[in-house]
Amino acid sequence: MSIYQPSTPPQRPGGSSRTGLWAAATFFLLTIACLAAAILVMSGGRLPALSDAGAWTPGPEQPAAAASQPAAASTASFALGERVRNANAGPVNLRRSAGYRNKPADDVLAVVPSGQVGEIAGGPQEADGLVWWLVRFDGQQGWMAERSSQGVILLDRAS
Repeated sequence: MSIYQPSTPPQRPGGSSRTGLWAAATFFLLTIACLAAAILVMSGGRLPALSDAGAWTPGPEQPAAAASQPAAASTASFALGERVRNANAGPVNLRRSAGYRNKPADDVLAVVPSGQVGEIAGGPQEADGLVWWLVRFDGQQGWMAERSSQGVILLDRAS
């Protein structure tokens, strides 16, 4: 008479915890994916770009307190014909009219690269709490803010 003895497959060291590790990793990855999807849905699909290729222009994502603060007093007081430059670390929008709030997309005439030199053609004019100057860059004329709503100098004298 023979006795049946089922054999159990050999166990690897730590083999029983492997299933728990896979379950934890799967749960973690699914949680991250769900959070990312929720953020995307709540933002209406408009996540900020993580590059500095875009030009500075305040948008609706600016905090209301920063947008409502008055601009710092103008210290530049440029003269007509004076040479100026984009003093911002990145590009700045050159606009058809002074101001940045509630503007159509075609209000941006050009994007002025950092360091580009131009000439004052008019101004100053106050709009949206900022001081704006009519500036000519490479034959293109438009309005550029002297400072950002956070006080960063955008327009300065060319050296």
